Amino acid sequence: MDEELCENIEAAIVQLILALPSNHQADILADWLKTEQVKYPDLSEAFEVWCYRTKSAKRRLLEGSLDRVGNTTLSL
Repeated sequence: MDEELCENIEAAIVQLILALPSNHQADILADWLKTEQVKYPDLSEAFEVWCYRTKSAKRRLLEGSLDRVGNTTLSL
C-alpha cells in the first residue's frame, strides 16, 4: 500500500474510535497500548484526545461539585 492510503486509513480509524463512547475508547486504547506492535495503526492521536477529554470532563465535574457546595444556602 502506498503511504498516503495508509495515512488515510489510520486517520479514519482514529476518527471512528473518537466517535465511540469514552468507556469504549478506553478499552480499545488500553488493548492497543498492551500490544507489542504499537506502530500500526498509530492511535497516539486518539489516545491524546481521549486523555484531554477525560481530564476536561473530570475537571468540569469537580468544578461543578465545588460550585454546588459554594452556592448552597440555608433556608429556614
